Amino acid sequence: AQLDRFAPLQLTYPPIEEEVRLLRPRHHELSDKVIRLVVEIADRLRQAPELSAGLSVRATDELCTYLKHPMIATQRKALFGALARSTFCGRLPGHWNDPASDAGIAWSIIQAVLKEKKVTET
Repeated sequence: AQLDRFAPLQLTYPPIEEEVRLLRPRHHELSDKVIRLVVEIADRLRQAPELSAGLSVRATDELCTYLKHPMIATQRKALFGALARSTFCGRLPGHWNDPASDAGIAWSIIQAVLKEKKVTET
């Protein structure tokens, strides 16, 4: 009966450029480079076949909110990894230090992107 009343929709995540464009007005305190890094990490996690779930745009919005906080802003580069770990891995099953769990797999992907982009982690 519900299929008769409701059209089933399957939504995908927005492309990187579109998500950056969506986040920019809400987080004008952050540079495009920082917002793009947040979105690129989320996109890499969304594309990872070994993860059972992806991250919503709310997850990228939340990380941007933390990164622009005045207490974080002066240490943004140093805290970026810890904040990404908390925000992104915390939304997935398991624990970030368990490499067999989704959260642990996500953390290894986050670390790889941060290393690739030469961002200091904590």
